[in-house]
Amino acid sequence: MQRGIVLLAVAAAFQPAPPRRRTPPLQAANLEEAVRRKLDEARRLDARHAGPDSDARLRLGYVADRGNVRFSAALRRGDGVSRKVAVVADIKRRSPHGGPDNGAQELASYSDCGRVVSDVKDWPVDAVGVSLDPEMWGGVDGDLVAASKALNNSAPLLAKDLIVHPIQVALAAESGADAVWLSSTILGGALPDLLDACTVAGVEGCVEVHTPNEVQFALEAGATLLICSDRDRATGVLHRHQCLGLKGLIPPNIVALAAGGLGGSLADVRALAAAGFDGVVLGRVLMVDPGAARAFVEECRALELDAVDQLAWG
Repeated sequence: MQRGIVLLAVAAAFQPAPPRRRTPPLQAANLEEAVRRKLDEARRLDARHAGPDSDARLRLGYVADRGNVRFSAALRRGDGVSRKVAVVADIKRRSPHGGPDNGAQELASYSDCGRVVSDVKDWPVDAVGVSLDPEMWGGVDGDLVAASKALNNSAPLLAKDLIVHPIQVALAAESGADAVWLSSTILGGALPDLLDACTVAGVEGCVEVHTPNEVQFALEAGATLLICSDRDRATGVLHRHQCLGLKGLIPPNIVALAAGGLGGSLADVRALAAAGFDGVVLGRVLMVDPGAARAFVEECRALELDAVDQLAWG
């Protein structure tokens, strides 16, 4: 009976998305436009927080007195012998891909991000990410703070945005984030500086990579947590099983997640875990049908791979 009540609460939190004009997929030119928009936004934020009274500015002026590794620690569910899969829930209202002609897809409509986060974290999931950019993921001002309040330190919180400036990292930390999503495709040579900003602000930098070169560069830049994506951020094209080809390049001491259009296939999740991934990021599949998603999350977290499973993948 209690399970049914919980599922009803989840269903109430996720309402069907209203119809909205379809937008084209995020191709390279549009990505460049989105990054330019975010750079302008970051400059305004930086100017707004230029004074000595800004807590975000203070965060960037002094190195955090303690490191925050709550996010990566939550993803290490194995005991050294067997491997268990961690699940990160990516809470978002829309996706720039997956709709007709690979265009944008409306996933869910909700006003209270905190309520959605509160429901999802009790499924349970190991960590929660909140996608913040309004054009790409339908983010709304206050979503990150609402999510932080709803979690109340019960699970680590990941801020997913188009991060291009240290002030965004500091503001995410001030809003309660334990980690921020950094795109190697977007940042390029600026990645080391943003990773340094994460260290100073006291949050973890989770670096999204899609190619072997991006993996190598991220590791050389000092990344300790990688999000390997099947989705090419520059073109929007989904390359199935790209993650599996990248895992062999990642040392075992680096926490690694798989992301990018992962569907509800338990066999795919098992293959990713057997290849050595610590967990998966679930977004669209979670938001479209929360009832089925909860059951899928339970199945993913119940997977337990022994040494024979892992040996098959090297």
